[in-house]
Order: sequence, then C-alpha cells, then structure tokens
Amino acid sequence: MPLELAPFLIDTSKESCAKPWAYSEYMLQKVSRTFALNIQVLPMALKRQVLLAYLFCRMADTIEDEPSFSSKEKKDLLDQFAGIFLNPLTWKSNAELFHQAIPKAWRSSEHSDYYLTAHSQWPLELFFDNSSPAIASISRWVREMCHGMRDFSLQAKDGYLAINTLEELDEYCYYVAGTVGFMLSELFFQYSPLITTKKFEHMNTLANSFGLGLQITNIVKDIVEDYQRKTCFIPQELFEKHGIQLENFLDPNNEEQSLKVVHELAAKALHHLRDAMDFTLLIPRLEPRIRLFCLWPLMMALATLKKIIADNKVLSPNKVKITRKEVKKIISQTTYRCLSNSSLNKLFDQYANPIKEKL
Repeated sequence: MPLELAPFLIDTSKESCAKPWAYSEYMLQKVSRTFALNIQVLPMALKRQVLLAYLFCRMADTIEDEPSFSSKEKKDLLDQFAGIFLNPLTWKSNAELFHQAIPKAWRSSEHSDYYLTAHSQWPLELFFDNSSPAIASISRWVREMCHGMRDFSLQAKDGYLAINTLEELDEYCYYVAGTVGFMLSELFFQYSPLITTKKFEHMNTLANSFGLGLQITNIVKDIVEDYQRKTCFIPQELFEKHGIQLENFLDPNNEEQSLKVVHELAAKALHHLRDAMDFTLLIPRLEPRIRLFCLWPLMMALATLKKIIADNKVLSPNKVKITRKEVKKIISQTTYRCLSNSSLNKLFDQYANPIKEKL
C-alpha cells in the first residue's frame, strides 16, 4: 500500500476507507506541512470545513500543475472536478466520472498529491454528508478556482511559460489564492456570531489581498526554482521596464536590473500582506483561534520575504526557508499579542521595515 495508509483501513478492491477523517488529516500533513500546522488551532467544526476545502483546492492545483497533461486534458479534468460541486444531489455520479478520468497509476502512487486526487471520493463523502451552509460557500469558490485555472494559461515566451502583464498576474493570483481568501471570509462569517454583516463586508474588501499576499510571496520565494523549470510568474512588463530580457534574468551581469524586477514584485507582496493583517485584525478578539489561523501563515510569509529581500538572498540558487526556530518564534509572538491590535501592528512593522529599507 502506498504512503503509510494501513491505519485508515483502506480497501483498494472496494475503493473504501473506513477512517476518512483520519485519512484526510494525514493527507493534509503530506501535501502541506505549513497549512497542517495552522489549521490545528481552529475550533473543531471550522477546522473540518477548512481542512476539506483545502484538500479540494489542492486537488485542483494538482491537475493544473501536472506537466504530463495537455492543455485540453487539464481543462477537461478541471471541468469534471468543478462539476462535482454543482449539485449536492448529483455529486456521486460526477465524482465517479472524475475518478475514472484520472490516470489509473495515480490510484497507487507514492506521490501524495496524486493519491489524494485519485481518491477524492473519501473527502467528498465527508463534505456532502451534512447540511452545513459551508457546503454552498466551499462549492462556489472551488468552482470559481477551477474555472479560472481552466481559462487562464501561461503564454509561451522564448522557451518559457510566462505572464505578460501585472494585470494578468493579479488575475492568476486571484484564481489560485484570492478565491481562498473570499472562501475563508465566508466560512468565518458563517461560524462566528461575533462577526457582524458590516464587519464581514469590510473583510471581503481585503479577502483577495489575504490570498495574494501569501501567493506573491511564494512567487518571490520560488523565482529561481520556477525559472529553472522554464516557468516565470514575473510579468514581462517588469522585465521591459527595467531593461532586461527574460532569458538573461539570472545572468550575473544583469544582477542590478534583476534585483529591481524582484524588488518591485516584493513591494507588491508587502502591500498585500499589509492588507492581510488588516483583514485579520477585523476578526473579533473573542475569536483568537481564527485570528491565529490567519496570523501564522501571514507572519511566516512576511518573515520569508524579509529573509529574501533584507538579507539579499533574492537570486540565491537555494530556496530560502525560515527555520523551525523562526516558526516557533512567530507562533509565540503572535499568540502573546493575539488580543492586541496595536501590538500586532508593531510586530508587523518589525518584520516589514527592514524590507522597506531595501526596496
């Protein structure tokens, strides 16, 4: 049996899993250790909704990222996956069609994302087996993500898959991350009676930024790795603005221009992270678990950006990661300050100011 799945009593001949919740939690740890960390702080009912929502988004992302699929195959699979979430009464038949369309090798794959996607029916059974209003919200945003991924495609440029404009970058980031921000905003509003309609509407003005701040930070972090696999999420208009060509981006002779390009993208990420903090501070103090759920990835993204930009490791061939010690420090800092908006703003500035000095 692939991975370490024996404890979940999976019967591959019957495509059944006797312990789907335990399986889902295990798979979350396999596909995203970072998210598996901060989701633990959520209240149980909300935690389960967010856990399943994340797994569904991960499945869509796995399809979109699969290099062996043609553009048409990706579009067809994303359409089929989105179709599962159209109607709670027909999800099983649509899920079976999707299951049959996924490569059969994925059903026994050691690759966690493949195995998760090939056995989507187990998390789906948990998701549709209740009458929570979260079903409608999660379904809507998963469909939005799938349709956006289906319709958005990187353009071929000098042998690379690339994005042309800042507007296209915003569109891409909205579909892969902004949608998650809006979905979380709705789930928080449905869960907490302390979040008023007025506050929810204000949160929604910042929800897209919550997703974009994290996503663009990841783009900055993965610039070299993406570039080496012939993919570039830096808009071409930034290269043109700073007088550099895509194919010469990592040439040491162009370091000055390359840094200007990356710094402009980092400034964009920092702007969205500031909005993400404002989004988080709108969550009532009496919901500290939801606050911490948002604070941890936000501050880890900010710490990562600081390490890349302030420590001048923008074009380092080694992926920049914050250490476990730094993660523990962030958890401690945010937990201690969780109930104080002014203290959290000061903490944000402690990390953000060294970045601003470099930009």
